[in-house]
Amino acid sequence: LLLMIFLMFIGASPGSTGGGLKTTTFAVLWLTMIRGVTSKNNVEVMKRTISTDTIQKALTVLLFYMAFIGILLLA
Repeated sequence: LLLMIFLMFIGASPGSTGGGLKTTTFAVLWLTMIRGVTSKNNVEVMKRTISTDTIQKALTVLLFYMAFIGILLLA
């Protein structure tokens, strides 16, 4: 049950019409968290560097998503 809730939180891939966080946004957030633990300077995936603008957009989406969930829980 918890796995299904977690998968609903992540949502679908960018090409689909599913809701929630997209899998690419989740991947960027995950890689950013890994970067913080390993003290690397850049977020890299498949030998490509992810720009700080993309990371900030992913964090903004997460912030709005968490605020929405928080408001729903308080209502």
